[in-house]
Amino acid sequence: SRIGDLLLVNGVDVNDEYVEGLSLLQGQARHEDLEATAWLLARGADVAARIADGRTVLHLAADRNNGVKVIGLLLQRGAELNARDNQGQTPLFYARQSEKSRIVKFL
Repeated sequence: SRIGDLLLVNGVDVNDEYVEGLSLLQGQARHEDLEATAWLLARGADVAARIADGRTVLHLAADRNNGVKVIGLLLQRGAELNARDNQGQTPLFYARQSEKSRIVKFL
């Protein structure tokens, strides 16, 4: 996106924490916006970064997202399917807990 590129030119780091302690990628993963997710990943967004409770971007996507495209892209870019948070839970746990049946089947 032109706006995003302008932000990067002016010093915005895609891996910094911005809203609610989340990076741009972590915040975006909660939505089914494949284009924005791909844009962030192409500019170095870290799929392995964790928030304070140990969840990764894949945990967040599995919990809050309704589609599998973003999750598939995250996995293609190296997100760890079996990553465990501070409570020992995987992304699959969060998909089941949130009753995201399409994501459960996909994972």
